Amino acid sequence: MDAEHPLEQAVREIRERVQARHPQGQHSRFAIPVADLLPLLHARDAAEAKVAAIGTVKPRPPGLKNSLIQTWKRFLARVLDWHVREQVEFNRGSINATQATLEALNEHNRALKDVALALE
Repeated sequence: MDAEHPLEQAVREIRERVQARHPQGQHSRFAIPVADLLPLLHARDAAEAKVAAIGTVKPRPPGLKNSLIQTWKRFLARVLDWHVREQVEFNRGSINATQATLEALNEHNRALKDVALALE
C-alpha cells in the first residue's frame, strides 16, 4: 500500500511544474534570492478591479424614484464618456504594463534559478 494514488501523483506533478515556472525563495547553496512578486500581483488585481468599475452605474432597488435616478445616472455616464475615455485607456495600458513587468520578472526569476542550479 505504498503506491501513490494517481490523483495525488497528478497534484504533486502539477505543483512541481508550477514551482518550476514561478520560483520563490532561495535556490541552491549559493543562496540567490529571487524577487517576491506577490505584492505586485495583488496590486495588479486591485487595479484591474478598479478599471472595470469606471463608467459603470451602480444598481438601485426598483421603484419610480430610483428608476428616474438610474436614468439620470446613465445619461450622465454617456455624456461624460468622452471625458473619462482617455483615463480608462491609460488605466488599461497601466494594467498591461504591470502584467508585462510581472512576466519579465517571472522570467528573470526562472533564469536566476537556472543559473544557481548550473553553478552547483
